[in-house]
Amino acid sequence: MARIKIDCSVSPWQNGADFVILVKPMNKTYYLWTLGCQMNKSDAERIAAILNDLGYRSSSFEAAADLIVVVACSVRQSAIDRIYGRSRQWQARRQQGRLVTILTGCVLASDQEKLKHKFDLLLPIKNIVQLPKLLADLKPLATKDYFQLEPAASRSYSALVPIMTGCNNFCAYCVVPYSRGREISRPAQEVIDECRQLIKRGVKEIVLLGQNVNSYHSSFAGQQYDFSELLKAIDAINGDYWLRFITSHPKDLSDQLIAVMADSRHLTPYLHLALQSGDDAILKAMNRQYTAPHYWELVKRARQAIPRLMISTDIIVGFPGETRSQFNQTAKLMKKIGFDMAYIAKYSARPGTAAARLKDTVSLEEKKRRAKELTDILKQSAETANRKLIGATTRVLVERCVNGRCQGKNEQFKTVVFSGPRRLVGQFVEVVIEEADSWGLRGAVVAPRVVVVLGPTACGKTRLAVRLASQFNGEIISADSRQVYRGMDIGTGKDLADYQLGDHTIPYHLIDVVGPQTDFNVAKYQKLAYRQIAEVLARGKTPFLVGGSGLYLDAVIDGYQLPQLAKNSAKIREALNQRSLPQLVADLKKVDLASYRQIDKKNRRRVQRALEIYYQTGQPKSGQINKVKPDYQWLVIGIKFPLEEIYRRIARRLRVRLKQGMIEEVSQLKANGLSWKRLDDFGLEYRWIARYLRGLIDYPTMLAELEKAIRHFAKRQLTWFKRRDDIHWVTNFRQAKKLTQIFLNKK
Repeated sequence: MARIKIDCSVSPWQNGADFVILVKPMNKTYYLWTLGCQMNKSDAERIAAILNDLGYRSSSFEAAADLIVVVACSVRQSAIDRIYGRSRQWQARRQQGRLVTILTGCVLASDQEKLKHKFDLLLPIKNIVQLPKLLADLKPLATKDYFQLEPAASRSYSALVPIMTGCNNFCAYCVVPYSRGREISRPAQEVIDECRQLIKRGVKEIVLLGQNVNSYHSSFAGQQYDFSELLKAIDAINGDYWLRFITSHPKDLSDQLIAVMADSRHLTPYLHLALQSGDDAILKAMNRQYTAPHYWELVKRARQAIPRLMISTDIIVGFPGETRSQFNQTAKLMKKIGFDMAYIAKYSARPGTAAARLKDTVSLEEKKRRAKELTDILKQSAETANRKLIGATTRVLVERCVNGRCQGKNEQFKTVVFSGPRRLVGQFVEVVIEEADSWGLRGAVVAPRVVVVLGPTACGKTRLAVRLASQFNGEIISADSRQVYRGMDIGTGKDLADYQLGDHTIPYHLIDVVGPQTDFNVAKYQKLAYRQIAEVLARGKTPFLVGGSGLYLDAVIDGYQLPQLAKNSAKIREALNQRSLPQLVADLKKVDLASYRQIDKKNRRRVQRALEIYYQTGQPKSGQINKVKPDYQWLVIGIKFPLEEIYRRIARRLRVRLKQGMIEEVSQLKANGLSWKRLDDFGLEYRWIARYLRGLIDYPTMLAELEKAIRHFAKRQLTWFKRRDDIHWVTNFRQAKKLTQIFLNKK
C-alpha cells in the first residue's frame, strides 16, 4: 500500500508536524462515524461526497474499512470518551499500514491534544477541501468554503442545509464558540439556490441548520436578509415539501419570526426552543441572556399564533450551584409549559468554558434524580398532547419500513408508527391516529385519494376535469384506449388547448405512449396507470383519471388481475389475424359467451384479445378476471346528459374535428405505414374515414355512418357504466366541484 509524507501545515490542529497518509489506492473503502448534532451530520455528508469523488466506497463495517473518518462532538465529555476508547481498537491496523484514521468536526483544543496520537490526521472541518491533496496527492478543491460542496445526502427525500456556523453567545457551559468559532452566515442567495435545486429534485423535507439560526444575517442585491426574510424567500419556492429549522435561541426569537411561521405554506408547526433552566439566577450564570418569564411569554405568543405548534426544548440539570429550590423552578415551569419533547442532559464540565471554572456542587446521583423527575413530567405532558391526536388524520413523511412496520415524522415532528410496504419510504402518507403514548403515535395509513371523471364521448369530460385539477392541485391521467397511440390526435380528442387555463397548463399523462402499429392492451395500460398515479401522488398532487374507456377504467379502479399471455402468443395472434371480424365474433360466442355478451363486437382488438386468452389458457377470459382492490380511495364522477343532448354534442364535435383536419390525420397515418386493416380495427373515425379514403364510400355516407357509429358507441359506454354502482352522476362543474371538495377534505 503506497504511502507518502505530507507537510501538515494545512491543518493547524497538527501544529505543523509531518505525518504519513495514504495515496489513494483503487477499490478502497471508508467508514464514517458521526457524533453529535445535525450540523455534524451535514458536515459528514460533504465529507462523503469528497471521498466518493476520489473513488472510495462507503462501508457499513468499521473493521473492514481502509479509511475511518470521525466527525467528533466536544459538547459532551461522553462523546470524546467514546472516540478515545474506540480509537484504541484501531491502532494495530494503523501500525500495520492497513488503516488510516482522520479526526474532524467539533473538537476542543484539549481534546485534540488527547487524541492526536490516535489519528493520522486531525483536520478542522473547514479544511476538508484539502482531502483530495491529503489522500490522493491531487489538487485541493477549488472552493475554500466547504459549504459550497454538494453533499452526498444520506436520504434522497430529506436534506440538511446549513445556513450558518459558529456562535457568538458564549453560554457558560458550551464549547461551540471555541470549537466552531464565531458566527458566519452563508450568503442568502447561495442558501436559496441550494433549496430551489433540492425542491426541483423532489426533496420532501429541508432542515435549515445553525447553532442559532435566529441570528442569521446576509445581504444580496441590496436587500438585507435576517432569518425571517430568508424563510420567506425559501417558502416562496413552489413545491410539495416541508421546511424546518434548528436551533433557536430564545433571546433572538422575534414576533416577526413567529408571524412568518404562522403564515408560511411550507414551514411545519414545530419549534425547538432551548430553555436550559427555569430559574433566573441559573440562567444568568449560564449567560443565557433571557429570563424564565420572557421564555414563558414567547411560548404563549407562539402558541397563540400557531395553534398546532409542537415545542421541544433542551434542559440541563445540575449546573454548578443549582440548588434544589432552583431546580424546582425548572420543574414548575416545565409543568406549566407542557412540552411535547425535551432533551434532558446532566451537566458535565467542558474544558475551556466559563462554567468549567465553577465548582461542580451537584453530585452525579442527584443529577440523575433530577433528570428522572423532569422526565416523568415530560412523560405526562407529552402523553396528554399526543392523546389529543387520537382519531385525527396526520400527514407523515415515511423514514423507514422494516418487515411491514413503517415509521416517520409528522408535521409536528412527532414519531408515527404504522403498517405499510417499503415502497412508502420517502413519501408523504396520511395516517389516522389510533393510539398514543408519551413518545409517539400509532395508526393506520389512509389510502390515497384518486378522482375519476368518466362519461360517454362528447360530454365534456376533459374540460371539466381540467377545471377540477386546476382548483384541487391535480394532474390528469388519460383513460382513453386510443389516446395512447402517437399520431392519433384529432380523432381521439388530444386537444392541448383544453389543458391550458390562462398561463397555467395542467399536466396530463398516458397519451402518445406507443406507435399505432404497436399492440397495446388493458394489462399494459393498467400497469402504466398505477405507476403514473403513484408518481402524481409522490409529487403531492391529486391524480384525476379521466376517460370513457370502461374496461380501462374498471381494470384500474377495481384492480383486475389480468391473465398474462404466454411467449408463444405471436403465433396465435398471427392465426387470428387471418380471420375476419365476423368470424372472430362467432368464435368468441362459442368459447366465451359471457365475454361475447359484454364486449364491443365491432372492436376487433378486444374481440381478438379475448380469444387469445382462451386459446392460450384453455379458459374463457370472463372466468379469469379476479379483482384485488388497489390501496386507493376513489371518487367516481360521471357526466351524463339526455341522449338527444349527447347526440347534438356528437354532431357538433364531429364537424369541428373534420374542419381541424381529421381526414388529413388519417391520410398521414396511412402514409406513415399504417395498414388499411389496422385503421379499420381502430374503429369510429379511423374506420370510416379510411373507407372513404379508399373510395369504398362517398363523403356524405362517411359522415352519416361515422355519426351513427359514434352514437352507438356512446350508448355502449352508458350501458357499460350502468354496471358500476359507485358513480356520482353530475351535469355541471358546480356539482362536480362540491363532490371533489368533500372527498378530498374528508378525514
